[in-house]
This record gives sequence, C-alpha cells and structure tokens, in this order.
Amino acid sequence: MLLDLSTELLEEIGNELTHKDHGNLRAACRGLNEAMQRLFFSLLTLKTNPNLGSLEGRELFEALAGRQTGWTTYAKTLCIDATGENQAGTSATSGEEIPAIVDELVLQSRLANALSSVPKLRTVVWKLHERESAKWETETICGFLNALADLDTLELDVRSFADLSLLKVEPGVRALTAKVSWRSWRGRRGWNSVSADSLPMYQEITRLAVENRLTVLHLEGPGKEMSEVWTALRFKSQTQLKEITTNVVTPEFFAYLNSYTGVQKLTLVGPDGGNREKSDRLASQFWDVLPRHAATLSELTCPASYESRFSFASHNDHVISLLTQLTSLKMSVNAGKTKPLERRTERKFITVGIPMEADQSDIDPVVALLLQTAASLPHLKIVEIVSAETESNRGAWCGNGRRHHKGAVTRAIVRSISSFRSDIPSAAIVQAGNNTYALEAWEKMEEESAGDFQGKLRYRSIGRG
Repeated sequence: MLLDLSTELLEEIGNELTHKDHGNLRAACRGLNEAMQRLFFSLLTLKTNPNLGSLEGRELFEALAGRQTGWTTYAKTLCIDATGENQAGTSATSGEEIPAIVDELVLQSRLANALSSVPKLRTVVWKLHERESAKWETETICGFLNALADLDTLELDVRSFADLSLLKVEPGVRALTAKVSWRSWRGRRGWNSVSADSLPMYQEITRLAVENRLTVLHLEGPGKEMSEVWTALRFKSQTQLKEITTNVVTPEFFAYLNSYTGVQKLTLVGPDGGNREKSDRLASQFWDVLPRHAATLSELTCPASYESRFSFASHNDHVISLLTQLTSLKMSVNAGKTKPLERRTERKFITVGIPMEADQSDIDPVVALLLQTAASLPHLKIVEIVSAETESNRGAWCGNGRRHHKGAVTRAIVRSISSFRSDIPSAAIVQAGNNTYALEAWEKMEEESAGDFQGKLRYRSIGRG
C-alpha cells in the first residue's frame, strides 16, 4: 500500500519523520530505500576524536573520501561533533580500544578528505565539547568551512573555550548560532568566569556576526562579554536582524533593538538580571522598545526565568495589544501569594522540597487579561502560558529547602483557563501545563446556574502537549 504512493509523496511524508526513521525505512525494502535516499543522506554527522582513530570511524571517513556514499550527492547539513579525548581511550560508538599514538598527519588527512567529499553543504553545526580540540583538527575544520561557497547557516555550540581566529567564512552566511556554555563538575550547565585567555573567543564571535550579512542570530552566553555583539551590529555593520534568539538581554541589546524596525521573530531565553530589581529594570526597557517592531513581529517568546516584569500583567498588556501581526505568543505569569501545601499524614512516601499552593484569586485576573488580550490579536494562532520561578528559589538546587513553586502556579493557570468565559471568539489555541485548549461554545449546566459565569465561550482541552 505504501509503495503505491509516488516518490514525491513518500518524500513529503518523510519530511515529517526523524533521521532515524529515514534509516529504518531504507532498510525495509528497495522501494522505500530509493524514496528515502535523498532525505537520509541530506544530514551527515561526523564524530571526530576519538572516532578518527577507530576502525569504525576509519571506515566511514575512508568511504566518504572515496565518494562512495550518498552524502556526496545529497548532503546539505553537516554536524561536526568534537566528542571525546585527544588520547588513548575507547570509541564512543563501538567500544573499540583506540591506539595511544596515531599519526596526526594521518588523522588530519583522513578528516580533510572526508570533509571535502560534501561540497554542497548549506548548514554546518560544529559542537566543541568539554575538551581542547587538537590544533590540526581546528585548522582543518576552519579551512574547510572557509572554503564553502554556499554556506547559509553556521551553528557553533561551544562547551569549552575555543580558538575561532581561523574561522573566516564567506560573507554570505545568513544565519549564525553562537552558544557558549560549560558544564561544572556537578553536571550543571552555565557560563564560566571570563579570563584573559577566553576574551579572544568572544571577540571572534563578534567578528563573525559583523562580517556576515546576517538576518538570523541565535546568541547565548555570558551577557557582559557577549553584549559587545549588539554594540558592534549597531555601529559597525548596521545589520538589521529579522529573527533573534538570545539570553544576552542587556541594555546594549535594547539599544540595538531601538536602532531599527523590522524584527519578525524574537525569542528571549530566560531573560533575567540576576535579581528582581535588575530584572524589572531590564523588563521596563524591553517593553518600551518592543513597539518599534509591532508592524512586523509575528512570533514573540519571552517567559521569565524568575518572577519579574518580563511576565505578563497589566503593566504590559497594552504593549502586547499593539502587536497585531503576532501568530505565536509565549509568556510567563507571576504568582501573587503562595503558601506551603498541607501535607497529608496518610501519605506513605517522602517528598523532596516544599509542596506549594498558589492563591487562585491572584492568578485568575492575570490569565483572564492575557486571554482577552490574545482574542484582540487577529492573526494569533497559539498562546503558551507558563509559570516563572520564585525569587526564593534562585540558586537553590533540589532538596528539602526548595519550593515547588512553578508546579503550583502551573496548576493555578490551568484552573484559570478552565474557568474562563468570554463572548469574544478567538481562533488561537492555548497551551498550559502540557495541555492544549480551544475556545468553543458551551451550554451552562444546571448545577452551575447559580454561579457567576459570564459569556457563551469557554476553553476545552483538546489534547496533550
């Protein structure tokens, strides 16, 4: 039955599947193999050290160098995963022992030949993990990237400090992602303290942003050091980005946003000033600047990490009302009062942390105002409402002193959505607490007739997620 469909239609179906699914379908039969071939070989993932020295890795790299795979013809996206150590060890994929000494010239040649077999790339993702890449490896990868004539999207995921001075890609790159983070000995992600040795890396990221004609920028890292990117874009290149995703939410960022109009998609990743007072100051600047992009902004995501004026409330509903082109909106709400939930003595299990309960009377007006504001936006298709963390949990890890604040507020948000009534129709679906809701007509039940319910429309759950 499936094979009765045309190759074009099978490819359309394949576009909705994962890369692993493509591989499974290729193994099913010859017909599906041919249909999925272009999609499967459109993505190539290369793990460098220690796989360059393993038997499994060597076979893949040699097959690529010999142009014996479909990747030479179809590869459009390359993911370079610099995982592992530059020394003897065990292959991350096969468990094979890696020789202690492998000629670096051999490894460099193997990597260079493999990379040269995929000249039609449009997107490259380079993951630099918690190790220092060998100099020859960095030189080889940078040289390859610099020679790509059609490179459109470059993603740098740096989880250690890297030398990016050799990376001088063609100025045609349209989309740049630069994420700088580290993993502490306890396994938590964060941003390292900046040393004199690490400053050049942030300067090189700024250079890459300025030298290319970007329309899309995803920037994550330490705000103080990476804020220079916004200043450079404003004064050195006058780049006017259309899509921005960033956690570098600083006064320099707001100055950049205020320097032009035309942003279409804007995502603030956990905007936070370090404490409530600083966060509120940053939020006030943001809401003052955002109307400059009201005529073009179609997607806005800005849920706060911790409770602040970045969350939705009466202080910014007038700004949201101006964004008449919005199709997608994601915001947090703050709780008013919360209190510890009384523990039930009959429970047989131990809970970690402090269960909390939000005051429903504080949440209801905010959620109702957000839903009413959403109904006034003619193009809005989806609204996602989340809870912001309480300031008292800042710096707290798991343990008996941590309050279960977000869960309590999320439950209150869900109750507010369920009790909301309106006479104003809205096509936008609402997501909260892993549930999806749609506005529909309802008939007042007899047992509710004495209640204070207004409006003929209410939100009904239509599924999970």
